[in-house]
Amino acid sequence: MDPLQGGDRGFTAGMKSILCHAAAEPLAKWLRLRSTFDAAIQPFKEKIEAVQNVEDNKRAIETIARDKEEEVIRQAEASRGYLEKKRAKETADQHYGQLMQGQGGRPVNRFADSWWYILILIGITSIEWLINYDSFFQWTRIPAMAAGFTLGMALAVAAAAHVHGEYLKQRNTRFGPASDPWSRHTFFLLLATAALVIAVIVAGYARYSAAMHSISSQVGIPNLLQEGISKGIDPMTEVYFSLGINLIVWLIALIVSFRSHDEDHKIMEAGREKWRRTKEFNWADRAWAKQRETIHAQEARDIAHLRAATDLARLSTEDQRNKLHQVEKRDQAIYKLLANNAQITIDLYRTALGKALQGNGNHVNIGGTLHTGRAYMQMPTTIDAEILRTLIS
Repeated sequence: MDPLQGGDRGFTAGMKSILCHAAAEPLAKWLRLRSTFDAAIQPFKEKIEAVQNVEDNKRAIETIARDKEEEVIRQAEASRGYLEKKRAKETADQHYGQLMQGQGGRPVNRFADSWWYILILIGITSIEWLINYDSFFQWTRIPAMAAGFTLGMALAVAAAAHVHGEYLKQRNTRFGPASDPWSRHTFFLLLATAALVIAVIVAGYARYSAAMHSISSQVGIPNLLQEGISKGIDPMTEVYFSLGINLIVWLIALIVSFRSHDEDHKIMEAGREKWRRTKEFNWADRAWAKQRETIHAQEARDIAHLRAATDLARLSTEDQRNKLHQVEKRDQAIYKLLANNAQITIDLYRTALGKALQGNGNHVNIGGTLHTGRAYMQMPTTIDAEILRTLIS
């Protein structure tokens, strides 16, 4: 015949006949043994299949839940405001991640972004109340104004210490060679310094006025006592003492600020931006997040019910499932062994057939394409268990 029909995989009718003939006897023997086992396990088959299908059913439940969640996300992203906040959050996360990768894995100090840092600064600068309230009260003679001046003094010292400590720690990144000498960093530094100087001057003046008022209030007292009071109260000494204590408070707060900031201001700013964008997105996503939580909760309940329903079947068929597993492994091994033996036989047969075709000039038709005997011998023909099952069937 010319050409010889080789099917779509190159298996001729002769090859199929050889395969069926070679595998028929051992396979028939195994199938007889297998049929006896299948008949014995048939009463347990339904429960066994239910246990075996748990994972498939679990995946189906997970797929349904995932589809529902994706639908909720699509509905949320249909809102322009929601989509903008989501993209802003993703951009902030990406920027922060890129900066973190450039840090070489070192820990980033972001203690200054915590509430503990604010509470510590408040605790330190609250000493200003004990130092200056009495002076401001004697100066203004109005409790509310004295409290306002004292609070303003504390805030000015805290803000100045915060900026001075932060900029001192980040001097290389904020004021390095690549930075603009008149950037906003310089402006804030000058502003913080001016606030500190004004606060100290006002506190000093209030202390001086309080001391002078204390001296003047002693007018009319007998000379002996007046002379002793005048010698005991020196306005400038009071002023220097007050200024020294205020500057010590500022210095302590500055040290705290210095220790609480990271040396790279860009990564701290990126961290704050990431936190802010995350808060904005979470606020916009709160209603949709509840729907997703409901979907996940329903998914967990369905999977729990599925496992509970098959627990009894799993326990009652454990021995049968183990035996079935052993038989199926044996079935796979037999087909694999037959496929390996068939591969050797087919390779020999194909080589002999290819040489015969090459000698008489005939061809093999494989999938509508003609091949010479030489080309047919060079074609890879692989037989596995699945192909063997198909050929034999």
